[in-house]
Amino acid sequence: SVYQSFAFGLGKNLGEIGAISTDVTQASSDPNNLQHTTGQSWRIRYSKDFIGTGTNLSIAGYRYSTKGYYGMQEILDSYGDEDALTDRKRNRAELTVSQSMGEGLGSLSISAVKENYWDNSTSTASYSVGYNNSWHGITYGLNYSYSKNSESDNTYGSNDAEDEQTIALNISVPLSKFLSNTWANYNMNTSKHGNTTHSVGISGMALENNALTWNMQEGYGTDNVGNTGSLNADYRGTYGKITGGY
Repeated sequence: SVYQSFAFGLGKNLGEIGAISTDVTQASSDPNNLQHTTGQSWRIRYSKDFIGTGTNLSIAGYRYSTKGYYGMQEILDSYGDEDALTDRKRNRAELTVSQSMGEGLGSLSISAVKENYWDNSTSTASYSVGYNNSWHGITYGLNYSYSKNSESDNTYGSNDAEDEQTIALNISVPLSKFLSNTWANYNMNTSKHGNTTHSVGISGMALENNALTWNMQEGYGTDNVGNTGSLNADYRGTYGKITGGY
């Protein structure tokens, strides 16, 4: 098998103080062109809603306690890009603040992420700001992010840094006049040093209590990315959940 994982977690609502949770994931994976590996990831999360101001605060810390831990998406990416697993994450910290701007004015979110890695002295810091709103059932969002990779040379005390900036736009339009519980969507992502990707798709919900959700996407990217496509479905039944994708 390519990837298997088991997760266990606990959470506690602390009332006015907020909520806290912790979980551990044990993963077994077969990266492309690499030996079979296993590893663990630990996470602790805290969140707090400030009802009076419409503010949400979320803090999360991740500890990849062994070099052999990979997420499922990382393993899948390795079969399309041999360089996808160049860096193995060791620690990750996240801070997110979202603010409701009032009725009809949408919401604003700000986040910061810091990561470091097992096999080198590189650390990555990224910061983003996003805006989301809706108009007559049409939802849209715009996000700007800035990231900086730094690598220290312990011998000479120097520090090299490379920055990247990305802009993402997403729009979702309901198709209720033609198909109930169905939406058309468009996504665009462009980066300073990378490529620009566009994708269009359709998604929806079906069956009793919307137990089945599905999504189809077709995309194109510059700089040799080319055409991409995906199909995913998620069924939530009385006794379990089934997810599939291509």
